[in-house]
Amino acid sequence: MEERLWHQHYDYNVLTSYRFPRIPVQALLDIPSNSFPDKAAINYYGSEITFWELREMAIRMANAFIELGIKKGDRVGLHLPNIPQYLISYYATLYVGAIVVNFNPLYTPEELTALVKQTGVSTFITFDMVVPNVKALTADVAIPRVIATSVFDFMDGVDISTPETLQMDTHWHHFSQLLDSSQNVKRPKIETSIEDAAMIQFTGGTTGIPKVLDAVSVGIPHEYRGETVKAFVVLQPGETTSAEEIIDFCKKKLAIYKVPKIVEF
Repeated sequence: MEERLWHQHYDYNVLTSYRFPRIPVQALLDIPSNSFPDKAAINYYGSEITFWELREMAIRMANAFIELGIKKGDRVGLHLPNIPQYLISYYATLYVGAIVVNFNPLYTPEELTALVKQTGVSTFITFDMVVPNVKALTADVAIPRVIATSVFDFMDGVDISTPETLQMDTHWHHFSQLLDSSQNVKRPKIETSIEDAAMIQFTGGTTGIPKVLDAVSVGIPHEYRGETVKAFVVLQPGETTSAEEIIDFCKKKLAIYKVPKIVEF
């Protein structure tokens, strides 16, 4: 890698570049689960899940997904906060070759409706504190599969929720019941490659329909700084904005060194 000015400030044992394995994301979970199977992967309010347990639960949930009819290329919406069920669902989705679609838990029913329609989500995984919003969503959009859980379900010493306590609709599925019903710990035999789509991640603020469909930022050579940030932005159909608006938004959300100096549409 070309030497940069900031490299001189790195500690002696910090590399200036790293080589990452060219394997699908879900295969990365195999590395710690085999090397450090008993090491905690998650500590959730004092309740620990080891790497081995996380991988096993993700595979069991993946097989449950297959039983529900989820297949490679389907879009699975994750409408979850930072709870263990998110990681289990994330890896389970990738194990079946489906695509993760992340949804902000704070989205309103109107925002959820617009984004679900846009992405063609066929499975939606949500949690107890936003069930009313999801009921409003499913009243407007037909989603074949809805799975619900509780933020307390993976806490030791706390009773696991039920469909009744979550006030689930009758055709919804309960996350913990799905996981318990699937004891198949053999990884699904579904071919995936590093070229397959893995995730759809919306950009934008915490509220409102995002104007941006896709974006990427890169470092480009700069005469004085050595390198500067350039953003390439693809807008949603019918949306308009300016480079100044994008830069102003980034200034409010990002560290100053991450803010793009150049925006290209």
